[in-house]
Amino acid sequence: MKVGYLGPEGSFSYGVAAANFRQKDLQAFHTIFDCLEAVESGQLTKAVVPIENSYEGTVHDTLDFLYHQGSLYVEKEMVMPIHHCLAVHPEMAAQSTHLTGIYSHPQALSQTKRYLHEHHKKIPQTVVESTAKSAQYVALHGQKEAVAAICSEQAAELFGLSIIAREIEDSPDNQTRFWVVSKKKNLTSQKDLKKMSVCLTLTSDHPGTLHQSLAAFSWRNINLSKIESRPLKTQLGFYFFLLDIVIDCPISLIELAFEEIHLLNGRIKELGAYPIKIIK
Repeated sequence: MKVGYLGPEGSFSYGVAAANFRQKDLQAFHTIFDCLEAVESGQLTKAVVPIENSYEGTVHDTLDFLYHQGSLYVEKEMVMPIHHCLAVHPEMAAQSTHLTGIYSHPQALSQTKRYLHEHHKKIPQTVVESTAKSAQYVALHGQKEAVAAICSEQAAELFGLSIIAREIEDSPDNQTRFWVVSKKKNLTSQKDLKKMSVCLTLTSDHPGTLHQSLAAFSWRNINLSKIESRPLKTQLGFYFFLLDIVIDCPISLIELAFEEIHLLNGRIKELGAYPIKIIK
């Protein structure tokens, strides 16, 4: 079995993957797209990818691939607390007031906006593929270029960096949902399933069409914990909708709602039903 994750080693995706799979089965990828495409092509058995952060919202690279390109299914969700630190090359630890740049993933930069505004307002920020990639870059170039990384403490330690500020995220309750995806539907017993995610596409833009589709859930007392629109990438103003469904009723009842939506000329793409694990 081969399991992909957004690398390099030391990323938050790596932390989730390492907590659930054997180290020898893990393989790092530069982008979420490359990781998911490797599952789609059969190069990987599974992939661990972020889908939503409590502070910054949905990770669109993941959602867009699963809707537009992929025929993959979610088999498990894992929720992980996210803590960021500011790390520098060891030779720069005593000169951290002379930084010329800060590197990190765009989500990490967004999740630490307040800290950066208060302490490093005038320092340019550079986006890289992952937080671990920023730590790797600083390990290689940090002394010469006087740059820092926003990353996990694990990544800082892995690449031999000095941490000059810990837990710099703006929200103390910062968490990210990660999905384990594969080409096979989840066969877990319903009693262990907590949530189902689907994409709804409307084939008509008549007034009330979205309301009628969502009513298929409401009158059956099916709880939706999330509704989010994303562009169909066909023309301006056309969208699909991500729906997260709480599984506290028989799945057969949810499937009846899908049938009603089909009668209304709506389309449902099932991303999967899955259990949820909280990582401490």
